[in-house]
Amino acid sequence: MSESRFDNSLGFWSGWQRYALALGALIFLFALLFWAFAELNRHNKDIQTGGNNSPFWRIGEVETALLRYINAMDLYRSLDPESSPVAVVDSYEVLLSRVALFQKPETMRAIAEIDGASISLNALYGELINLQPQMELITENGLTAGQVKAIRETMSGYAWEFSGYPREAMQVQEGLIAGVQRKVRNTYNLLAVIFLFIVGTGGIIAFFVFRERSLAIETQNYLATAIETMPDAFALYDADDRLVLSNQRFRQNHGLSLDEAQSGPGFADLLERDLGEQRFPAAADNPRAWLTRRINRHNHPAAPFEEPFMRDRWLQIAERRTRRGEVVSIATDITQLKHRELDLSRSSLRFQQLAEASFDGIVVVEDDHITRFNDHVGHIFRLAGDGTARQAGRHPVRPRHRRRLAAGAGAGGAACPRNAGPAP
Repeated sequence: MSESRFDNSLGFWSGWQRYALALGALIFLFALLFWAFAELNRHNKDIQTGGNNSPFWRIGEVETALLRYINAMDLYRSLDPESSPVAVVDSYEVLLSRVALFQKPETMRAIAEIDGASISLNALYGELINLQPQMELITENGLTAGQVKAIRETMSGYAWEFSGYPREAMQVQEGLIAGVQRKVRNTYNLLAVIFLFIVGTGGIIAFFVFRERSLAIETQNYLATAIETMPDAFALYDADDRLVLSNQRFRQNHGLSLDEAQSGPGFADLLERDLGEQRFPAAADNPRAWLTRRINRHNHPAAPFEEPFMRDRWLQIAERRTRRGEVVSIATDITQLKHRELDLSRSSLRFQQLAEASFDGIVVVEDDHITRFNDHVGHIFRLAGDGTARQAGRHPVRPRHRRRLAAGAGAGGAACPRNAGPAP
């Protein structure tokens, strides 16, 4: 079946190329889909864990720890010094641990957009390092009122600086959250586009698959109809010599129903069945020998051969083996041809009998050559041959023979030319 106009109009989109291109597009889209899901998962983690790592949270922790340290110093100065050194040291260590986090590069980058925050944090970290010896001695000897006052004033100055940073950090954090949310929205939009492309590509593939399947079914139906209406018996055997396809004429010849043919009988089994029903007269004398010869012919297909069939019928069987090992068998009913050959043989015999009984000279001329003649003509023209209506080879008719044949025909002889008309 030739390609349709639609297939020709597709150009490159025909044959296996369309599926290769569609498959490549699907692979790319699925890879892009996985990447988009990974990005979406990462953004969601940023939103979930971003609070603990955000500049606002970190600055807020420093401010809270700083205020608690100042309160601990106030308690130490106003209460019994022996009861509060531990609280002062604990609050100092908490504050030092919070400020020390900002010494990491990733944390410093997080607060780089807050004006002055990095400088204040570095200064506060340096001041806390300088206070470390005093914090070690506070539990042993305590601190004087002047030392406590100096520490409190220094920490209060830093507390005043840090009072504005949380608000700025909140603005930075809101900007970061807005950026992450924008990325999430873009990722969702990308996912939607990818899904649309996947659905579209899948629809195109489904269209071509459905269309080609429909064409294949239509072609198969045409082929089945053509095989079924063949005047010859058609059969297809698989590589294991089991019948896989046949037409009505084949089933009629072998007495098979459609269900029996579709069950996949073996070639040898079909022959055994035919022998049991005496369908091949040539197998009457020695069925086993005939069966062996027939199977050997089937396994080694060559030129077509003739086989007598039941009810005085004749079949010409042609078998061919495909590249995949199947065998295609076509049996043509040549009964009429055999009858014509028999009639021709009988006519030839009658002609010979008439020629033998005739007293006239009978000559058959083909293309200026004498092919047959009876004894009377042989005696007249001294042609080679002994016996009536002999096969004379292809003797050329010489001019003098032409004149004598014409004279003989006028004198009562008979010339019977074939294909060339009467001899002049």
